[in-house]
Amino acid sequence: MGHRGIRRRVRLVVALLAAAALTGCAPTAPQDAQAGAVHAADRPSPASKPAARWDPPAIDGYTRSERAPGPGIVQLEDPSDACVLQLTRSPLPALPADRSRDDRAATEDALDVSLQLLEGAEETARRDTTLTTDAGPMAAREIAVTTSVGTQRAELRMALRASAADRALVGLVHICPAGALDEAVWDAWVAGATLRNTTATTF
Repeated sequence: MGHRGIRRRVRLVVALLAAAALTGCAPTAPQDAQAGAVHAADRPSPASKPAARWDPPAIDGYTRSERAPGPGIVQLEDPSDACVLQLTRSPLPALPADRSRDDRAATEDALDVSLQLLEGAEETARRDTTLTTDAGPMAAREIAVTTSVGTQRAELRMALRASAADRALVGLVHICPAGALDEAVWDAWVAGATLRNTTATTF
């Protein structure tokens, strides 16, 4: 399938994050999540608070994609090895009181939904991490995953945070062919990306 197949798969990862935003606090069937995410994306943010947005860092060897794969997505590519870096944000819909949970539970659920929708996904690690915002540190959760891209294997890193205060699901993604993912690049991506218009919070 080659490098183009990896990049096509990355576009699916973006769709997974949008689907996870719908389920935010309670996973549903994949097809239901994807359908609902479209309606959630149409929902405007409160006028009193600008939408969250990412400022990407410069990463050696990576260039910003001329055409983003979706709204709220910033994507950088390394043409030499088909690795892709992404910053994502999706509206987090309000849920009925009986379905509401804290941000940690919502974040864990969003990660679980994303894993369910990835082909042949095998989670190898999950840990706490911290995102950088213009208001200070924001707690998040990070996972390491191996997944299938046709007949190839790929490595994925994903850091997510569901923030009820900001009505947003924000995330960072790094995906490469198996064996090509550079942990130093991922660490620089997480440390250097800055999230604007959000609330600095712990879990």
